[in-house]
Amino acid sequence: MEKIKDVMPLVESWLKEPYREEFRNELKVLIENKNYDELYDRFYKSLEFGTGGMRGIMGAGTNRMNIYTVAAATKGLSDYLKKMKKNRVVVSYDTRNNSQVFSEIVVKVLSNLGIKTFYFSKPYPTPFLSFMTRKLNAIGVMITASHNPPEYNGYKVFWDNGVQVLPPHDINIVNTIKKVKIYDVVSLIDSPIDYKYAEDITEKFDDEYINTIMSFIDISKIDKDTKVLYTPLYGTGRDLMKKLMSRLSINLDLVEEEAVFDGNFPGINVPNLEEPKVFKLALKKASEYSNKYDIIIGTDPDADRLGVWVKHNNDYIFLNGNQIGTIMLYYLLSNRNYKKNSYCITTIVSSDIIEPIAKEFNVKFYKTLTGFKYIGDLIMKKKSGFIFGYEESFGYLIGDYIGDKDGISAAGLLSEIVSYIKSKKMSLYEYLESIYSKYGYYYESLRSFNLPFDKQKKIMNILRGSKDNLAGYKIKKKIDLNKKGFKALFSKDIYSSLPKSDVLMFYLEPSFKVAVRPSGTEPKIKFYFAINHVKDKNIYDLRKCIEEFENIVLNYVKEVVS
Repeated sequence: MEKIKDVMPLVESWLKEPYREEFRNELKVLIENKNYDELYDRFYKSLEFGTGGMRGIMGAGTNRMNIYTVAAATKGLSDYLKKMKKNRVVVSYDTRNNSQVFSEIVVKVLSNLGIKTFYFSKPYPTPFLSFMTRKLNAIGVMITASHNPPEYNGYKVFWDNGVQVLPPHDINIVNTIKKVKIYDVVSLIDSPIDYKYAEDITEKFDDEYINTIMSFIDISKIDKDTKVLYTPLYGTGRDLMKKLMSRLSINLDLVEEEAVFDGNFPGINVPNLEEPKVFKLALKKASEYSNKYDIIIGTDPDADRLGVWVKHNNDYIFLNGNQIGTIMLYYLLSNRNYKKNSYCITTIVSSDIIEPIAKEFNVKFYKTLTGFKYIGDLIMKKKSGFIFGYEESFGYLIGDYIGDKDGISAAGLLSEIVSYIKSKKMSLYEYLESIYSKYGYYYESLRSFNLPFDKQKKIMNILRGSKDNLAGYKIKKKIDLNKKGFKALFSKDIYSSLPKSDVLMFYLEPSFKVAVRPSGTEPKIKFYFAINHVKDKNIYDLRKCIEEFENIVLNYVKEVVS
């Protein structure tokens, strides 16, 4: 392999001090086994700190998550914060392998550079970090890779408003980090934490966080006979979920095997709540207890997302993220008194059912680009009136106490809803059906594919050229966000307020919708399919209908790019 010669000088530098022996040995094994493809991948570039932070496979090398790449990113972040006259940071971490190690590196670097640093000595959820940035008026660093496989870890940055960094800060941080060389931070890695600038705040604010969530829940509607089975999927949600449910007098049982902190995620490997199979152990436990639980819930390792199975006819039905969001939105608008100019938010690839629901209750609704940080940013800009925000990928927020999604508070609200409809002799699934009977059925699905960037670009160019029909379906409306510049923030056209983005949306005859979005940062393109406002079909028919729609569109795409 000829190209290995290009990186060998860098590989050889990592085989010497000051790089630690564990990394030197790791690389020696690769060299001895002549695993040159792996060596090249580890060193052909530096692990990129993008606008959403940094995420990658852990291991030795410049293109891996390790103590050196984490320290370099933190040095760059510190340099930018000093320029912005920001001198307070709160650092948190999840239960992944090496998360605590990376967190300690961040604390070491920041404290030794004179940045006041607040940290935790145990794992905490991402939404709790968002809460703490607001509480302490501090920038946030969260060590997490959310629901990625065990070999991954990551590094997210939140601004002091509790929202993951957005322009111009995200780009400025990226550019500042690029100026830092790994070799320059070795001395910081080996330095002890400077406790003049570092403070452990473990458990000091737990009750305040729980009390804040409680303020958004109607305790009078809680039925103490409501039974909930919960799996934290080896993650950070366990302790705060137990505290919240105890305060709500909800009967909460844990899937004990998955209630330990374990970054290997045994038995599930990829702790993604969008995959029903991650609930295998929870469903097994529920069946062993004669399906006594009203709902089965799960949070991902950093507890910012919530997945749900609902009991119906002595069995359990899995709800997708749009269905959960629909239930929560409709319930809140039906059971709370909101002031004039109140509003709710979703993303452009989430269910369109938000529109008829919001209009009936005379509240405003907005759509943002994909990513909860855009919902959080909108909440901060509006300053008041926020009711509820959700995205299809199992993220929900019920109040403006943070700028990110929160699986803990979402579970609290869902427990209230289950209690309330239980008093009406309904299941949560029947409640969802009653919503659909009122507004029509809305059903969505997602398909994603790993494709090279040139193939992604070709697909987008071909689809952009579609005028009258797409894959044989007549086009009712085409929205190309790549042609739209930034306009007034709150325009009558919900799409005209969005910044330019490489996203295409098609509304097709008779009731179909498809949105297409290339990743931009990884070789992946996503297709979001939907059927909107259908009155004459049930949910099972719609599932078959959307599968047929998916296949027709994807076969068309495959043909035109081949």
